[in-house]
Amino acid sequence: MVFGQDPRQGYFENNRYLHPVLKFQFQGPANWQSANYATQVLMAEPNGQAQLVLSAAQQTSAAAAAQAFAAQQGLVVRSSGNVTINGLRGSAVAFSATSSDNQQLAGQVFYIEYGGTVYEFLGITLANLWNQHGAAIDRAMRSFAPTAANQAFRRVRELHLVTLNANTTPTALAAASSGAATAAEIALVNGALENETLPQGRKVKTIRWR
Repeated sequence: MVFGQDPRQGYFENNRYLHPVLKFQFQGPANWQSANYATQVLMAEPNGQAQLVLSAAQQTSAAAAAQAFAAQQGLVVRSSGNVTINGLRGSAVAFSATSSDNQQLAGQVFYIEYGGTVYEFLGITLANLWNQHGAAIDRAMRSFAPTAANQAFRRVRELHLVTLNANTTPTALAAASSGAATAAEIALVNGALENETLPQGRKVKTIRWR
């Protein structure tokens, strides 16, 4: 059983996002909040003034995805065209729109073809704040790139049930985990204190690298 976040589903290292399985990365704006979900990756400006969303488009080409996006009712296209993002073929649309509560919005979207998928990278903010956040949005979107062949990714941690062959403690089990777990984590999963004696013969949970 996987313990904690499964890095194979993608993860953030500070503001850098890495996906070990899909083998792409991007660098988000500094100090923005982030969230990783099964179908999309979100980043939000701390005051809620701007947002980035990365997801997979339904279309099979960047051009078709951009065309479908631009055709949405109520969307005003300011510019559009083909782009190349770190060697990857794509299409871009800069747009403005009105939100459901009548706020004026500005944004841009890149559709990027990579690994048999068309990725939608959308950035949006209030129209009067585009000059404040637009450059950060654009830099993040243009940082989308394949990961390097020698990129080291986080390892998967797994929970194992073992029977102790000698008295030990969560601190000692953590020390024997080769860095897979802290004493606090071992203590937590076993409902024990970090230096509490766990007796020989007891079944305990340990955390190991896969």
